[in-house]
Amino acid sequence: MKTEKYEIRWYYSGNRTSCGIKIGCGTIMGGASCSNSDKFKKDTGRKLSLARAMKNASLSKEERTEIWEAYRTMGNKKRW
Repeated sequence: MKTEKYEIRWYYSGNRTSCGIKIGCGTIMGGASCSNSDKFKKDTGRKLSLARAMKNASLSKEERTEIWEAYRTMGNKKRW
């Protein structure tokens, strides 16, 4: 997913979801994992890991709002 200033990617490994926000030359990470008794839900892991990555990056409220809006509409883009 891309916004005007950031590129955001998710990575999955077993029951863990990690989110990376590329800022300049570096990447700020956030993660979420579920216990073995929980059912893995991709959307829940994405939201938690994205929120934690934004917290780690110390983004302003305006930047966080822009990223959440891009997340809400990322599946609605026309491909053709």
